[in-house]
Amino acid sequence: MRLTEYLGRTTWRLFEAACLLADTLPNQSIDFLPAEIKGRLDYFYANLKDATDWGQLRFFGSRTGNIAQRRLIPWNVVEWAKARGDEIPEAINAVPKPRVDPNAVGVTLAEEASNSKECGTPQSDSLGARERESLLKMVIAMAVCGYKYDPSAERSKIPQEIADDLEKSGLSLDVDTVRKYLKAAAVLLPEKS
Repeated sequence: MRLTEYLGRTTWRLFEAACLLADTLPNQSIDFLPAEIKGRLDYFYANLKDATDWGQLRFFGSRTGNIAQRRLIPWNVVEWAKARGDEIPEAINAVPKPRVDPNAVGVTLAEEASNSKECGTPQSDSLGARERESLLKMVIAMAVCGYKYDPSAERSKIPQEIADDLEKSGLSLDVDTVRKYLKAAAVLLPEKS
């Protein structure tokens, strides 16, 4: 299978995502890969597994089934790797944003656990995808219109201003957390022409 065929897919298996981020095709024999690529593959596989286990990346499939078969949205994988500062191959970097909001599909482990009634445990207060998207839309609208936040700026004092205003209101939120949610909300803004 060629790289363009993987790039055109709507989902990648976790193993495929790790291979593509490590700059190798998933259908190549792992035994004959150079040590550097094997190391990158192991690194990305472990971190993608952790990200899906901890609910940082949405996935399709069973939490308890074959981990390598978890399905991920390619654009989410690329954005996750970029946000972490990981070096990713140029071809993978060009994965287009899906027409469907990536936060509207798949489940995080927290959502999966809260939707599970088999365990007999109380339901969690975690937000569903629509509620999360609605809150993120409000956050980015207030930041852009109220604080004049520019999501495309490399550096901004706005996250600190928001954290300071929260503190003045008797609420506490770390500036890195504010920054994280502003980044997550910024993807919901329409693209500038």
